[in-house]
Amino acid sequence: MSFWRRTSEAFAEKCTTATHKNVRTSLMVWSSIASNGVGTIHFCDRTVNGEYYRKLLQEEIPTTRALLGLPTPTPFVQDNAPAHRAKLTKDCVDELQLTDFMHPPQSPDLNPSKNLWTVMKAELHKNPASSIHDLDDDCEKQQ
Repeated sequence: MSFWRRTSEAFAEKCTTATHKNVRTSLMVWSSIASNGVGTIHFCDRTVNGEYYRKLLQEEIPTTRALLGLPTPTPFVQDNAPAHRAKLTKDCVDELQLTDFMHPPQSPDLNPSKNLWTVMKAELHKNPASSIHDLDDDCEKQQ
């Protein structure tokens, strides 16, 4: 709360205006799509580095392949984020037999999932979540 008054003036509650500091919370989500559906969804609980991303791929790719009936090797699109370029990630992509199509970051025209996330974000903004857990739940419902 902030207010202005002269030193000779008394504090008066009716002369105050409450202020709200906007605290933005974000959620990093990994998911996959194919021509026949949406794969698994993973909520990243910390900063994504090469080690974290490798573990994520090792857990999610086999599940997504089974869920969507994807072939091996599997076409795989990711942008040029640092975790995607890490040696651990590159080795994992080879081990999982993913055909990696790298492209520049911030290129939604080359990555259809970017367009899908735009649609999902628009849906989520219609009813803003009050906590990170609510946001998790809302993302699950949208999937």
